[in-house]
Amino acid sequence: MIWSLLIFALVAYVVIMVGLFFLQRQMIYGPDRRDFTLAMPAEPGYQVIETETVDGLQLRHLWAAPERSDAPVFVVFHGNAGNVSHRPDKFDFLLSSGAGLLLTEYRGFGGNPGSPDEKGLYADARSVMDWLADEGIPPDRIVLYGESLGSGVATKVAADLSAQGTPPHALALEAPFTSVPAVAQRRFWWLPATWLTLDRFDSLSRIADIDTQILIIHGTADRVVPYDMGVALADAAGPRARFLSLEGAGHIELLDFDEVKTALLSLAKAGSPALPGSD
Repeated sequence: MIWSLLIFALVAYVVIMVGLFFLQRQMIYGPDRRDFTLAMPAEPGYQVIETETVDGLQLRHLWAAPERSDAPVFVVFHGNAGNVSHRPDKFDFLLSSGAGLLLTEYRGFGGNPGSPDEKGLYADARSVMDWLADEGIPPDRIVLYGESLGSGVATKVAADLSAQGTPPHALALEAPFTSVPAVAQRRFWWLPATWLTLDRFDSLSRIADIDTQILIIHGTADRVVPYDMGVALADAAGPRARFLSLEGAGHIELLDFDEVKTALLSLAKAGSPALPGSD
């Protein structure tokens, strides 16, 4: 009887593990696949632009040009759900400051073709950076902004630019994780999730090599991405990073805080220095 129960438990464990392995990308990505150009209301100042990825996908994004030729440009990589039509209101304060804003849309999101995965999202980001270069906007005018899952994309872009000797003006990370396997292991502690995760977005291994000022924003009550992961990233980044801790804040409302908006606008100022220390 005991052996039968043990065998049943082992089989059930293996079935669950295999099922989660094959369903993991559906769990990581939650795209709103509706055409974002139809879903969003008319937004003054925005236009739809197209980029082409190295694997031949034509992607659409939202672009608002800066007021001046020397103004900063924020490039936003959003989180794992929804699409860009859900983001303009969140970043209105940046447009009001005169900054440019490119809301990047991923493959498989917002009516774009393809299906999201780590390699694909990096290719989508590269296509956006190539478009900006063609527009005459160099990396030293660009603030990369990563929201949750997008923090992994933004960190990869910043690391690649730094390796090329052309780092961005700044990197801002909202509720970032150290890596997707680390988050998965916390959630599924009873599985070997670290070894089963295909899309890794390993920001912790990259952030120390980023040669620019970094702002990390995290709420102490975040139940999606553990707060200590933001702390770990700030520690790994060293003196270039400022860690903005928001007491009692959760995962999605961080830009509701005036101190976050102030910090982002300060980060974007021409020639602004590195931001040492924590709040």
